[in-house]
Amino acid sequence: ELRISGDIDLLVDEKDEDRALEIFSKYSYSYTKRPEWGNETALYHPDKKMVEIHVSLHDKSREDIFFGEVGNITEPYMNITTKNLGEIKVLSPNDGIMFLYLHFVKHFVSSGAGIRQLLDVVIYSRYYKDKINWDRFFEQLESIHYLQLYTYILSVAVKYMGFKKEDLPHVNYDFERADKVVADLQRCGIFGHNEAELSQFKRIYEKRRN
Repeated sequence: ELRISGDIDLLVDEKDEDRALEIFSKYSYSYTKRPEWGNETALYHPDKKMVEIHVSLHDKSREDIFFGEVGNITEPYMNITTKNLGEIKVLSPNDGIMFLYLHFVKHFVSSGAGIRQLLDVVIYSRYYKDKINWDRFFEQLESIHYLQLYTYILSVAVKYMGFKKEDLPHVNYDFERADKVVADLQRCGIFGHNEAELSQFKRIYEKRRN
């Protein structure tokens, strides 16, 4: 159930952002403060993993275009126990699946998404299958026109990655479109290898979404 982690993302209240950055600075992390429209500050250390301090789940300059009001935190955090950090607070299953999926969408339409991000969505969907309100999730995705892509993601998982339909939420699978999604992921990689074409697509896409 594990995959390689690129960095550690921490969500803090915006009022606590400066305090969080101050604490990391004491442990030799360096950073460039996020722009006003951004939602994250990346912190770097010579020996340790990169950390990102987020003040909101999504980029403030894009979330209204991509997601409207959908995707904000709607439920209290829940506590989970980890092997090396003790008890920590995380998003509820309903907010967690929405965040992971919309994070995939953001990369998919703006810079390129990767297999790791696809697996985040699928594994989370399977793990919390019985705790997620799927009717609400699908209704929200339908309202912002991103429901079909979720279907294609599960289709990729079932066709190529050994996941079983009965372990995942019920969707109308489309294996032909799944092949196109896989081809796109392989071509663009996790952050996009064809930046010029992707940026032109994003420009037209955002204009039409607006």
